[in-house]
Amino acid sequence: LAAHHVDLLCVNRYYGWYTDGGSAYVPKAEQQPASFFLPTPPAAIAAELAESLRKWRTTYPQKPLLVSEYGAGSLAGLHARAVGAGAPSEYSSELRDEIFDATWAAFDELRAAAELQGEQLHALHDFKQYGRRTTDVGGLNLKGLYTRERAPKDGARARLAERYRAVAAGACAPEVG
Repeated sequence: LAAHHVDLLCVNRYYGWYTDGGSAYVPKAEQQPASFFLPTPPAAIAAELAESLRKWRTTYPQKPLLVSEYGAGSLAGLHARAVGAGAPSEYSSELRDEIFDATWAAFDELRAAAELQGEQLHALHDFKQYGRRTTDVGGLNLKGLYTRERAPKDGARARLAERYRAVAAGACAPEVG
């Protein structure tokens, strides 16, 4: 690891998107096969992300820490909940918003303790990429605030603008539960 050679630490974190299959929304006995998508509960996302970032802070206490990528994919116009679970469906605007809120709660907790110095959302627009074998659909990375055609996605840009105004004013993100 070369982190001790740099002036500041930039880490990419996608808790709730690339991490966990999120099974806490339903009791263990009722869980579906592994191929069934069920998101990680927001409180778990916030806690796990904060813990991950604190490890960097503890290891390198003198270096500024920035999250240089975070986000969650969404298909414009998709509003859905997983059957029987009450959890937002994969690629829905609701899931994206839950992940944003949980991520921002973790960021605010660390920022209040002077443990995080900055954040940057992953992508302005959705884009095509090759060679990925993760949760992206048809070679598209859907983490943008706008579609590939540059159409805004269901309030994503407005939410981020509101977030950055709150950060500039020293306010915190809403609580997650």
